Amino acid sequence: MNQLLVIGTIALLILWFGWILLYGLRRGSLALILRVIWIVPLVMTFFPEIVTVEVPTTVSVKPIHVLLDDSESMKQGGWLAKGEATIENLKEECRRVGCSLKITRLSSRSEVVNSGYTPLDEVLSSWSYELGSDPWVVFTDGGNQKPKIEWSKPLSGIGAGEQWPRGYIAGYVDRTLDNVWIETATDTLFSFEGKNMVVTVDIHRNTTENDLPVQVQVASGEQHLATANVTFRKGDGQIAVEIPLPPLNRGNHFVSIEALPTATEKILWDNRVHRNVEVLPNTIGVLHLLGSPSWDGRFVRRYLKSEPKYDLISFFILRDPVDHQLTNERELSLIPFPVERLFNQELPNFRSVVLQNFSLYQFLEPSYQKNLVNFVKNGGGLLFIGGPRALNSSDYRSSALASILPFETEGSPIKMNPLSLLRPIPLSQNRSGPYYDPDLKFKVEAAQPDQQSRDLANVYDDWLHFMGDFQQAETLQGLHHMENVTFKEKEYTPLLNARLEDGRTVPLAVASYPGKGRALWIFSDSFWRLAMDPSVSRKVYYDFLNSSMTWLLRQEFRKPASLQELSLRAEDTKTSFSVFVHGPAAGYLAEENTWDVSVCGFNVPYRSLLVQKLGSQSWSISGSIPAVLQGGTICSMVLQGNHTSFGSVEARVGGQVPETYRDQDVPFSLIGLESLARLTQASLSVEENNHDTSLLEWVGRVTGSMGVTAPSERKSMTDFYWVFKSWWIYLLFLAIPGEVLVRRWPHLTTVKRT
Repeated sequence: MNQLLVIGTIALLILWFGWILLYGLRRGSLALILRVIWIVPLVMTFFPEIVTVEVPTTVSVKPIHVLLDDSESMKQGGWLAKGEATIENLKEECRRVGCSLKITRLSSRSEVVNSGYTPLDEVLSSWSYELGSDPWVVFTDGGNQKPKIEWSKPLSGIGAGEQWPRGYIAGYVDRTLDNVWIETATDTLFSFEGKNMVVTVDIHRNTTENDLPVQVQVASGEQHLATANVTFRKGDGQIAVEIPLPPLNRGNHFVSIEALPTATEKILWDNRVHRNVEVLPNTIGVLHLLGSPSWDGRFVRRYLKSEPKYDLISFFILRDPVDHQLTNERELSLIPFPVERLFNQELPNFRSVVLQNFSLYQFLEPSYQKNLVNFVKNGGGLLFIGGPRALNSSDYRSSALASILPFETEGSPIKMNPLSLLRPIPLSQNRSGPYYDPDLKFKVEAAQPDQQSRDLANVYDDWLHFMGDFQQAETLQGLHHMENVTFKEKEYTPLLNARLEDGRTVPLAVASYPGKGRALWIFSDSFWRLAMDPSVSRKVYYDFLNSSMTWLLRQEFRKPASLQELSLRAEDTKTSFSVFVHGPAAGYLAEENTWDVSVCGFNVPYRSLLVQKLGSQSWSISGSIPAVLQGGTICSMVLQGNHTSFGSVEARVGGQVPETYRDQDVPFSLIGLESLARLTQASLSVEENNHDTSLLEWVGRVTGSMGVTAPSERKSMTDFYWVFKSWWIYLLFLAIPGEVLVRRWPHLTTVKRT
């Protein structure tokens, strides 16, 4: 480089000497100076600069999907223009951080937008399948043509990200426009027949500058139920209101709760909500049949009498059919057992029957036995408690009871002579089958049912709480030998075991599901000892019986199957529906012969339904009925099932066909924006002017490593053009025309003569 510098200097001196001879000293020197000035940047490129730079290993430019709501309400509010301006700023930001925009207009996805409707939910559902794992932005006022239906479930979680939400909802609302809306905390409400209930609702308003009185009304169909007057004070945006309702009839009701519109309110679609109310019976008929007086019978009857909700009819068998008093029946103080009236007329009025130390074959004719068994199979509850008179060979081989027993025994049914009813049953039974041993001592242990059976017989979970007290109790005495029988596979749930003194384990209590009913089989009559044990609270025994009866009467809070969120959609030639099914019985929804479905009075073939599993106890059902229901129509869905693993279940839920609103009726929806953000887990920003600041900040977060992906490498590079990074260097090139002018000056100033 030094040699080139010396050669260049000598060349310039020779050039200077030549130009002096040609142009004179002044012009030649000036021309040389100008030549040196503009040639200096070129010479400096021969002296490069060494720089260290980060070279990316890969370059990846990912898109940001944008959905722009260009409905009529967005145009009238001036929000469409603001959204378009924000999109332009977003494009500039993407050029800087390395992203690209894929813009979709709502009107390009649905023609009804030009007719004054906003199918936001439908477009979002189809648009979401294009997003993949890319970030997305939605510019909308939250208005939807069917605002009362929930956002589609496919949108769930599409805006969630690892560190930052990958979804952004740019919302627009008019906070100066008066609007009152109503919300309730629960979807299903409960009450008891003849009892008042209280409905709690939240009333919201959009503006908070002034006091505002609001009236809330509750109705069931055309029947007005209650009215409540509330007043928003200045600054209040939400008020919780408790509305007492009068007693309702037993069954399911679909009630409406409405906040009457104020004088200046124009948005009315969100002033009313509907909720399901289930009214349960206040008193429950229970028939208690005790084969003979006993301690256990006394404590069971005491519990049933102490509960006001039970309407108890109890009979103690004090006289056997073979007893002959040699006197007139009217002269006896003991009345005869009214078996004919009970089992031919009154039995349907009961909800549950308690058979305690009772022999069906001895005290009931075959027709009465069948009536009792049919009562259980048709949905009744049966609490069986063993004892010396229970489970005689005639009961489990010859009576109708054998058809609902959860176990089988060896040997064929015995053909009994009807006259054998007159024979007394000895307490010392044959040593075969499930005979009762009054001297058998045992400790109570929890059985180990599989999880599915445990979920169905959730009384097991209640009984687990008593295991500590059961272990502290003294040894119980008196048990049936259930190790001599074979339990029917998949038709029972083991609940308790008896640990004998020799270490053997014998079934003590099981649950079964005969037909549509439920049954609890306790193969001992010595649980009364728990109530008398000084180391155990008597309340434990009462709680044990209470949980048993609660499960038998299907009053447990953990229902085998429940329906939630019935969604109805009227289409061109049909009405589609969808609903969520929860509970342990839902695990059997794949077995189509088990279920019957009715929607809005139409029986729907099970094979035509789309049944999807969402979890171990959560499923969804969707389908359609061949009718187009009017918007606002209220109807219900009923799901009925019958299976040997859970008996029968019936679940129902009410719903309303959503009405379709034009943009002018739903100009914006803050409720819709907030619920959409919760469902998608996206970031929500509700602005009155623009979203430039918050949106660009979000873009910077989600695109932090989008344009150039790590890892990168540091390399040293030779920069020959480093001198041209300064702007002033380009001014030196003005010396080129200056040199031309100096050297050509005589030619430019001389006037040619012709």
